[in-house]
Amino acid sequence: MLMNKKEIIKTNYGKHGKFYSKKSIDKTGADYRIIFGERSNGKSFQVLLDFLTDYINKGWQGAYVRRWVEDIRPKTIKNLFDNFEINEINGNIIEKLSGGKWNSVRYRGRDFYLIKKDDNGEIESEDLTSFCHTFALTDWEHEKSVQFPRVKKILFDEFLTRSHYIPDEYTAFNNTLSTIIRRRDDVIIYMVGNTVNWDCPYWSEFGLKHVKNQKQNTIDIYEFDLGLRVAVEYCEDTSSSKASNKYFAFDNPSVKMITKGTWQTDIYPHLPNKYNRDNIAMVYFIRYYNEILQCEVMLESDYIYTYIHYKTGDIKNDDDIVYSFEVDNNPFHYDNFLKPTDSLSNKIYEFWTRYPVYYQSNEVGETMRNYIIACKTK
Repeated sequence: MLMNKKEIIKTNYGKHGKFYSKKSIDKTGADYRIIFGERSNGKSFQVLLDFLTDYINKGWQGAYVRRWVEDIRPKTIKNLFDNFEINEINGNIIEKLSGGKWNSVRYRGRDFYLIKKDDNGEIESEDLTSFCHTFALTDWEHEKSVQFPRVKKILFDEFLTRSHYIPDEYTAFNNTLSTIIRRRDDVIIYMVGNTVNWDCPYWSEFGLKHVKNQKQNTIDIYEFDLGLRVAVEYCEDTSSSKASNKYFAFDNPSVKMITKGTWQTDIYPHLPNKYNRDNIAMVYFIRYYNEILQCEVMLESDYIYTYIHYKTGDIKNDDDIVYSFEVDNNPFHYDNFLKPTDSLSNKIYEFWTRYPVYYQSNEVGETMRNYIIACKTK
């Protein structure tokens, strides 16, 4: 039975539960199409389906990008297209898309190839041309001399992380795109991720100023010079249609990312006592992207702790202690919290490591967490 992409999407995302469809973001015609939301709602599936249908029908190839080279090693990535071979709704999608010519996928040499297996699982035939290339940001120089003229769509998968981004990641990302695109202007770039962490260097590097406050089930359009258009979609909550969500029904903000697509946050200790400004012994600030954290070392009798909250205004005094990755010559300004350089920064580091730290909110705790992770990469 021969099926086309529209029929697969209709059966896979219609009566069998509500999953993500990229139809709306594709209508924007944007050059970059950034999609984030809950885990396992079909975001990546949609783009990978494009890779298959575009190749089978037009001979176009796809480019699958990950952050780390370990993510594209065979043991990690070889099963990427398994859901197209064994699909609980549509059966073997590869077979139906190709009219029976192919029924499986093989990964070798950083490329995916269509193959035909017999009833015993042995390979009967294999396409000589790959339909999907893979790339890693940490290893972009490996492919810089190779041409990829048939690649029409790029998927940067899992671009959001709760771990650390690679040093100078934005440059590595651009170099990877340049390797694939060269001088063409007919390539669409998808960036897909789960809402594991709202702190992401791509927001500031791209100039996407409203992502943190964007509402679910919305698409924001950003327009830049030379006609560049970036569409950012925060997927709608499909939790009511996912039976598996019962396993993640705990009242915990870290699992709501899985079930509802809200931004994942950990739970951080809040101030145990009533706030009293008279107990402030020292104040320092951390400037991280567009946020300023005000950190107050508190002394209550013989109890020492640090209380961290957002600062609403700007930092005004030249003698204020400030941590920032934007380095200047002010002796009270430091660039890395984890690398003290004098007695003052050593004392602050000691307060933070030896004594309790409390946060105004879980969001403040997330900001501090992300800043510390960034310090570890500097």
